[in-house]
Amino acid sequence: MSDKPLRSLYNLGKDGWVFLGNIYQNELDQALGLYESKDEEIEDWAAAILTMDEICRSRNCIFVPVIVPSKTAVYEDKVMTAQASGPSPRTRIIAAARDHGYDLLDLRPRLQEARATADTYSRLNSHWTEYGGWIGWRCVAERLAAADPDLVLDEGLEVVGVAESDTMNEFHDLAGIEGVNNWTKPLFSNDPGQIVKVAMGGSTRREAVLAPVSLQEIPLNIANPNSKNDKTCLVLADSSVSSISALINYNFKYVYYRNHHWTDTGVPFNLNDTIAELRPDVVLYVSAERYSIFPLEVDGRSSAATRCAAAGGGFEFRWPPHHTVESLEFRGTAALSEPANLRLPGLDRFAGYEVAITFAAGERAQILVSYVIDGDVKQTWYNLREGLNTVFFHAPSDILGGNIWVLRSEARAPAVLTEIRVRGVPTEETLSAAAT
Repeated sequence: MSDKPLRSLYNLGKDGWVFLGNIYQNELDQALGLYESKDEEIEDWAAAILTMDEICRSRNCIFVPVIVPSKTAVYEDKVMTAQASGPSPRTRIIAAARDHGYDLLDLRPRLQEARATADTYSRLNSHWTEYGGWIGWRCVAERLAAADPDLVLDEGLEVVGVAESDTMNEFHDLAGIEGVNNWTKPLFSNDPGQIVKVAMGGSTRREAVLAPVSLQEIPLNIANPNSKNDKTCLVLADSSVSSISALINYNFKYVYYRNHHWTDTGVPFNLNDTIAELRPDVVLYVSAERYSIFPLEVDGRSSAATRCAAAGGGFEFRWPPHHTVESLEFRGTAALSEPANLRLPGLDRFAGYEVAITFAAGERAQILVSYVIDGDVKQTWYNLREGLNTVFFHAPSDILGGNIWVLRSEARAPAVLTEIRVRGVPTEETLSAAAT
């Protein structure tokens, strides 16, 4: 296989550092200022942040949005590709918000300064480390304390050092890259006890307060009986929240984690309704930098999240066959021990497709979705949690042969494919023909 697809999956940097490539929402080009968002998309982000802040104020809760800088942005000196040529979408969003009088947190300078003590990201993982999360949390805590001086934050939590360990090699599963990783985490002087994790199905379990929350666990509710506050916190997040989650759990009596860019049902969260239901004192919006290219709707819904739910039209296909809709062509086994093939229908009729694939998975299962466009292999790994999971994504119409391949990771828990649903986004010609 050519190494061109691999370069789009990851970028080999200096001194053993590896970075995500552009297959992940153009992450590399975003951080280096090589990806130029439209001005109206940047303004949409700023407007959405202002609207979310207004919604929270009307509900008497504090709103703090956090765009977590990518590893490339903080460790640009370790990247071997073209250097930064302009402002990234993240920095443009921060500037646009400030133009409207809103001081959006910029964590990048503090994360870079903290490198003098220990690495805030690691060589073989794209996420900030737990030490990086501690640095980011202190910025958030300062903002919360300014908004509510009565908030008791980090009381009794004293950092006495930073530990480094060879764990969390994300690129081993993504690309088979071996090496020694330098995952860092703060060491605290005391043991803050345990929290209770309540899954959406009602099951509960106890874990250490400082045990991070993983994306696979969300949606999740947390109860911390030992919190110094009686406050509640709603966290709208993606995988970047994991390294900061322990600090959130330590400081609030109740924490509600919800994913801001997808749900099991494909129905996007509604900020007004969620706040009305949960009545949080604080709302944190934690987003990885790479989602900065997806415009937000006024209540924080990401266009990357809602495509499947929002797409119109009655063009629908399904596997297994269903008598109410057309059947999809599917080859392979539902167990996914070998690559299974889905063929998109009507390539000449549709401008693109909204795809929803449902899996019954064991704990921490992982599946790979692949297709080819213009000779480049596009691959995305999806982490699954135990139970039913639905993965949503947009597929362009120029996929080679209309073929999408699905495979599960043999190194993880089993995952069985249970359903595939596809909705075609009609071309203007198709819509015109349907209207006549």
